[in-house]
Amino acid sequence: MSELTLLNQDLPDFLQTAGVSELTKQLAGRTGVKRIVPKNGIFRKTVGGEEMGKVKGNLDVVVVNASPKVGRIFYAKQWTPDSEPSAPDCFSNDGQAPDARSVSPQASRCDSCQQNIKGSGVGNSKACRYSRRLAMVLVEDFDTSLQGEVYQMNLASKSLFGDAKGDNQFTFEDYTKYLANNGKSLDYVVTQLSFNEDNDNQSILFTPVRFITDR
Repeated sequence: MSELTLLNQDLPDFLQTAGVSELTKQLAGRTGVKRIVPKNGIFRKTVGGEEMGKVKGNLDVVVVNASPKVGRIFYAKQWTPDSEPSAPDCFSNDGQAPDARSVSPQASRCDSCQQNIKGSGVGNSKACRYSRRLAMVLVEDFDTSLQGEVYQMNLASKSLFGDAKGDNQFTFEDYTKYLANNGKSLDYVVTQLSFNEDNDNQSILFTPVRFITDR
């Protein structure tokens, strides 16, 4: 388990002038990217929608990229825990307007969309949800060569926002702020992904474990 003292350490010498690696500069949404789908307490590795492996329990990764802004995602069909992954009806990468690739754009702008009003979803919720896309490398691959297969993961609003938990666990937006406030970089830290048992088995918490190693 991570300790707060990790973030008080000086960066290893080899990271002081490392800059941003080419791996980090890769776009998270490139065609054919492999995916890690968190579902029912299991991290499922998929390629083209086909499951290629799975990890039960915590997963250690290095986050190497992320969409620059929190986006939006809308499904006309109501989500259930047994729902299979599918393309959204409408989505936005910048939270401002639907992406040109949206199958069924719901409005010209997100701020004027009927799906972005409380009550448009279940109960008093909004039918259009927040989302952010991450790109990550499994730590066992990264530790070997500072490279590895890049996996994409889409985070829903419950993984993005919310209060920190015990044992140094954070939702993603608070996690990145926590690292930045302590002078540390997200892509220089091994991050442990775990399921938020107080929420549901799709929502993820983030914990700093250690700095990446030099190879």
